[in-house]
Amino acid sequence: MAQPMPRQAYSTHEETPEPEIDKSLPRHDQAARFCEIYKLTNFTIDPETGVIDVNGDVDLSFGFRESIPVQFGKVTGNFDCHCTKLTSLKGAPYFVGGYFDCGATSITSLEYAPQTVNGSFLCWRTHITSLKGSPRRIGGDFVCDNTDLTSLEGLPDSIRGYINLSNNKITDYGILDLLYVSNLKYIYFDDDKDKTSVPGPSYGDGLISKILNKAHTSRDIATAQKKLKLFGFEKLADFSMEFIAKEEKHEQEVQERARLNAERIANSPPLPWD
Repeated sequence: MAQPMPRQAYSTHEETPEPEIDKSLPRHDQAARFCEIYKLTNFTIDPETGVIDVNGDVDLSFGFRESIPVQFGKVTGNFDCHCTKLTSLKGAPYFVGGYFDCGATSITSLEYAPQTVNGSFLCWRTHITSLKGSPRRIGGDFVCDNTDLTSLEGLPDSIRGYINLSNNKITDYGILDLLYVSNLKYIYFDDDKDKTSVPGPSYGDGLISKILNKAHTSRDIATAQKKLKLFGFEKLADFSMEFIAKEEKHEQEVQERARLNAERIANSPPLPWD
């Protein structure tokens, strides 16, 4: 399968701190100053909250801020803050029409991440340990390789491209949850040790990936479980408690709908031809 070229992971720019935003200013003025510093155009600022909506791209990459000092709302283009010193995504937009890239930063969670990203979502080479806070819907790829992930809790509901989980620390249950993500095209999972020193994303496409992708195509999950156990991946062959709870709730809802439907039929008047 074709793989995108890795992004540049380190800046060659001279480290020049960006101008500070005067916190004593009204929120609107702080937002206006931020837009001036980053040369943003085609934006609107809410006069009361200072929330910035941008019709176009926002590029904060290769910067030296540890936080986003303003709050974005909707960005119709790309939002790029990769290769910065960010420790949190607080201030990020709730909607991104293009891609969202926070890779090669110091973030430890996806809290405050956009909930809808129409393009790809990239959080590679970060210190996240779970996917809590990740977008519910991703219109492109989900690139989260080379992180500190130990859990897939918080998986998106829909991914319209591939998901790259290579070179993480996931050794326990939850991998099979991937087979129930809507629209997912391909899964990269295995370790790819030869590429961990190369700047940018890496793509593990070994035994576990092959088992998962075959099961995803055929919907034969039972066989995937058997193969994972056969090759010594017992802990990966179980669903997460989060997924099991979700399935139990879904089954209860199905049963309740069936009960209500049966009750409605039983209480309805007889048809003329009965």
